Amino acid sequence: MDDINAFLEDTDVSIIIGANDVVNPAAIELEDTPIYGMPIIRADSAKQVLVCNFDTKPGYAGVDNSLYAMDKVELLLGDAKEGIAKIVAALKGEKASEPEAATPDDDLAGKLSSAKKVVIIPGYGMALAQAQLQVKQLGEVLQGQGKEVRFGIHPVAGRMPGHMNVLLAEVDVPYDQLYELDDINAFLDDTDVAIIVGANDVVNPSAIELEDTPIYGMPIIRADKATHVLVCNYDTKPGYAGVDNSLYAMDKVQLLLGDAKDSLAKLLEAAKGEKLEKDSSPKASAGQTEEAQDDPSRRLKDAKRVVIVPGYGMALAQAQGQVKRLVELLQSRGVRVEIAVHPVAG
Repeated sequence: MDDINAFLEDTDVSIIIGANDVVNPAAIELEDTPIYGMPIIRADSAKQVLVCNFDTKPGYAGVDNSLYAMDKVELLLGDAKEGIAKIVAALKGEKASEPEAATPDDDLAGKLSSAKKVVIIPGYGMALAQAQLQVKQLGEVLQGQGKEVRFGIHPVAGRMPGHMNVLLAEVDVPYDQLYELDDINAFLDDTDVAIIVGANDVVNPSAIELEDTPIYGMPIIRADKATHVLVCNYDTKPGYAGVDNSLYAMDKVQLLLGDAKDSLAKLLEAAKGEKLEKDSSPKASAGQTEEAQDDPSRRLKDAKRVVIVPGYGMALAQAQGQVKRLVELLQSRGVRVEIAVHPVAG
């Protein structure tokens, strides 16, 4: 490990494949964490970092990985095989095959345009993002298109009883559009699209499904009954109760992760049949085209030294064959490639 860490100080790109705790700088930075003092592979020392992990949830130790928030890091989330395939295709100048012809924006527009009944479910994340005005605007646009829009209010959503009611009242959402638990659940049985804005535990089906969880037996808003579900949450981490939300894994669910205001802006554009400006993201405004942002090979183009850090996620995805092909492709281009193996990875 000492040798690879020395090499990483002068490495152009490190590629993490399913590794988490063993590359987490929190082991150096955060004293009150279970991994503090554990030697790690210093992938963060490389000039650029590509992360082929399934998601950004904490690893086995339960510690958020501060690596993910660094500007030099690009996240290729999902199945590790697909992440590596995207890198290989980009290096070859090819397009990675897409499972669906429709773009995400087209998909959003289609779901919203065909919907007749829509339920919007706000939660504490809406309060954190101060996105109540955008929620109101989305409701008004949909209503202007003749759709029936209702707001589903859970009694314990937020940090105090009535928290959501107060926030929506601040932006003049009519009180008669706010529906409590039983009424909104009856409506959700026949709803086309449910839009979740910063709500987690209060829409988590685990409250019905998993007996040994803190939220089991708690009444929830049954967003999962809608034909389609759009989730405008910051990430897929568990809510306050610490229970993974099984809703996120359903085929009918589309995740719009990140700041709720940005996700709602995307929904507004899709509802209006407009396209978001390509330069609206911070990276694009800094001079990168949208195509370049989707091309991980731009970080590898001029690389001379690359370190690949495999972890348990590679084993789960059975992606070792793809890792080998990536190594061979890089080596064929004269790149020095090292594999960094942490003694407790896996």
